Order: sequence, then structure tokens, then C-alpha cells
Amino acid sequence: MHGNAWEWCQDWYAAYGSEAVSDPKGPAQGESRLLRGGAFSGRPSSVRSAYRNNFQPGYRYISFGFRVARTYR
Repeated sequence: MHGNAWEWCQDWYAAYGSEAVSDPKGPAQGESRLLRGGAFSGRPSSVRSAYRNNFQPGYRYISFGFRVARTYR
């Protein structure tokens, strides 16, 4: 649901490489986690899943959240 809250992702943040990749994975470790999706308080251009942001995992803000996901067998 785009635009509701920035969504914390499991990936650590890193700049993308120059090669084309489908579903890129972040590095195995890092200092900041990836956020996606934009929030109600941001610019309209950031309200899309491809838009990325990053902060340290302990950082809290009113427009940061997460989505609970479950895999069904």
C-alpha cells in the first residue's frame, strides 16, 4: 500500500551496481536498513515501491512502519 508509511525492508542498504538485475539483494551486513514506498508526509514522487531510503535500524519516526508477511505452503 504505497503512501501510507515507509516500509522497513530486511535488506541492508547499498548503492545499486551498474548491471541490470531483477530483484536485487542488499549486502550481507551494513549500517543502515532499506526503506521503501514513501509515506503520507513525503513528496508524491517518492510514493512508489522503487523509491528507496535508508536509516539505521534503531531510528524511529511517525511515518516508518513494516508489513507482516507470511509464506503459505
